[in-house]
Amino acid sequence: MIKVSKYNILLTIRRLIGLLILAKALYFISLISIKFIFWFLYAGVEVIDSFFKFLVG
Repeated sequence: MIKVSKYNILLTIRRLIGLLILAKALYFISLISIKFIFWFLYAGVEVIDSFFKFLVG
């Protein structure tokens, strides 16, 4: 049986807020890491292209 008291309700609310903050932080971290991976791949292609242009020229 679940005890209903002011302390338990406040604790549950704090836990839910903490889980929401954690979920949002993980979302932003994953978003930034995916963007960084694609940026790194793009920058690598640009460097390789410029190197080959130097070799050809």
